Amino acid sequence: MLPSLTQHQPPPPASPSDSGFLPRREFATSNRPPKLFCLVTFTQASAIRLVAFPEDVVTSFRKFLEEKELMRLFRENRDEQVAEFVLGPRFWQNPKGIETELLLLEIITFFNLQGYTFLSTIDYGRDSSDKLTISFTRPQGTPPTVQQLVFAVSFNAPTFLRVLNPPLQSTPGILAAVRTAWPRGIVSENKAAITCYEFKLKGYSCKC
Repeated sequence: MLPSLTQHQPPPPASPSDSGFLPRREFATSNRPPKLFCLVTFTQASAIRLVAFPEDVVTSFRKFLEEKELMRLFRENRDEQVAEFVLGPRFWQNPKGIETELLLLEIITFFNLQGYTFLSTIDYGRDSSDKLTISFTRPQGTPPTVQQLVFAVSFNAPTFLRVLNPPLQSTPGILAAVRTAWPRGIVSENKAAITCYEFKLKGYSCKC
């Protein structure tokens, strides 16, 4: 006879220490410190919204933007842990521009230096004016440490590629890998900025 659904069932007994039973990795007790999770949202034409970052990080980010002479307006709701920065230039109207892509990398590098690791992009709860939301994580109770090396490979068109902010010592190897990776070869290349290299890729054609 099946037990009643409302009947209280005692918890199953724990396995003896000498039973040899090993739980699956995801169910094993972990001694890793709990993590903080925060969001950076690029919204409207020129605004950046921070969610759940500590006050000292918000202050440092404000100073970071002021030193670049980019910030036009700042507003904050400390109870909700939300801060918004409105920039002078309208970067997000041209998301494929070199200046926009380099600024995005600088922002990711800034949070990296604060001890935050890039986790993922996320669409949950986004507003209609939001362009991109990035989630970051950092272990609680640990000093800030650099976790990642930040650079990017960007396809801005089907046959157009950029390498942005490559690490200096690895730049020759990265550029060589780009030149040899495209099956049909490279049409042209140039250095568009101090830390930006552009490649025009030989495309495919279809004759009907």
